[in-house]
Amino acid sequence: HLIILVRREMIWVIRDVQSSTVACGAGGVMRNKGAVGIVLTIFGSSVLFITSHLRAHTSKVKERNLDAVRIASSLDFSRYHGNKRDSEPSGGGKEESEMPLDCTDKVDCVFWFGDLNYRLTCDREAADTAITDNQLEFLIRHDQLLDQIRQRQVFPG
Repeated sequence: HLIILVRREMIWVIRDVQSSTVACGAGGVMRNKGAVGIVLTIFGSSVLFITSHLRAHTSKVKERNLDAVRIASSLDFSRYHGNKRDSEPSGGGKEESEMPLDCTDKVDCVFWFGDLNYRLTCDREAADTAITDNQLEFLIRHDQLLDQIRQRQVFPG
């Protein structure tokens, strides 16, 4: 589930709210893994919120990456017309309001959060020691998500 709470005085500057869901569990139908997304326009800027639950276990990094790609390409915001970039020439013959294959490409700001399940690639004892000794650089070097982003395997941009 995803809930966006807005102060009462802000409701007048938010428009074009649309939501979508994607299942990524067993066979692509089980809803134990997947995502919920909400896109909206606030003060003329398009904002996309995605919460997701990706596959677990250290060895499943490729599957997690594929889940994230599937989520970004499957969230359907085709009825969303609030994006300020809709007025730019599309050059591709698409309807101006049509979202691209990856829904994160055509919005101004993306907040992607949830149980992403990326892990540290060191053993537990090394991680505990690094935490105790405040060795943040060690933890960052062993962060599976940051490694995948650096390798351009997931979450481009």
